[in-house]
Amino acid sequence: MQKAPQPIIIFLGPPGSGKGTQARMTAQRYGLAYLGCGDILRETAKGATENSKAMKEHMIKGELLSDALVTKIFIDKFKETLKSGIGAVADGYPRDIKQAEELDNAIKEFDNAFSMIILIDLDKKTAEDRILKRRICTRCEKPIPYTKETKELKRCPDCGGELIVRADDTQETFEKRWEFYVKKTEPLIGYYGDRILKIDGKMAIEDVFQNIVLKVTSM
Repeated sequence: MQKAPQPIIIFLGPPGSGKGTQARMTAQRYGLAYLGCGDILRETAKGATENSKAMKEHMIKGELLSDALVTKIFIDKFKETLKSGIGAVADGYPRDIKQAEELDNAIKEFDNAFSMIILIDLDKKTAEDRILKRRICTRCEKPIPYTKETKELKRCPDCGGELIVRADDTQETFEKRWEFYVKKTEPLIGYYGDRILKIDGKMAIEDVFQNIVLKVTSM
């Protein structure tokens, strides 16, 4: 019997575009696995696999994780997920063209898999405002973007925890993250070319999501 197609939805976007929020909403909407690179790295650090041991060695030495190790950890999890028979939403990976090539090669190993690339487009000024004003829940650590719908919130809408501004959401940190995006991640727009489905990220969260649903459904 022919296997059902496995969709792979890859989210791209600059800091502050809300791609993490939209990626989670999309995964839930379509019953796909959410593969957030940051979540996967944190999960791996707590484990006892070979990848976990390699991560801990870097951490003990005070070293940043190498690109090769990050790629191996993410691709291993990606393949494990697709082998289970469901599709996935990728958030935070790929971050550059080399990682995109590795992910494309992994997708090719699955005859029934196909990919969609969603770019949430956002200008620097709007991104800066969002990041410097966004908050995080002290209890469940859910990030709360700064929008007209959320700016008056004092408590997390999910768990009721206090909302605070993240200590690392500073002007200096934003500039570094934006510079990294422009140099490393933005070139992916050229790499993926006409495979990209572009979404205006300045809209409200629900409007962005509805546009994503329209794009995905029409594919």
